[in-house]
Amino acid sequence: MEVKSNESTSRHVLDIQNSVSSGRKKILRKERNPKNLNSSASRKNRVEYFQVIRYPLITESTMRNILRHNTLVFVVHEDADKKSIRDGVKKLFKIEMKKINTSIMPDGTEKAYLMLTPNHSAIDVAKRIKAI
Repeated sequence: MEVKSNESTSRHVLDIQNSVSSGRKKILRKERNPKNLNSSASRKNRVEYFQVIRYPLITESTMRNILRHNTLVFVVHEDADKKSIRDGVKKLFKIEMKKINTSIMPDGTEKAYLMLTPNHSAIDVAKRIKAI
């Protein structure tokens, strides 16, 4: 509360704030649009399709995934996203995926779980790429 003194009378007038927001006036600020950038934006290097897939991961749990869930597991490049993984697998192995899940392991490598469509068998693909 602010107390204002009225010089014409000896009474003090109280200014009561009726709004929730502060009394500070809002200033319309335009978004910056520089002609020249001070620093160049870092570009994310696109990973080529043959660099995306590093190697198939073959463990007991991945063999279980191949048999039960029709899923292949690959270690992929750390900068690869799901779209580049899908394109790389499609070009290299000529198979189609229903779903792709990725996880990053504690050592920094990235695993990709490729769930194949029902018309492709994960066992046949694993034999074809000589993973098993």
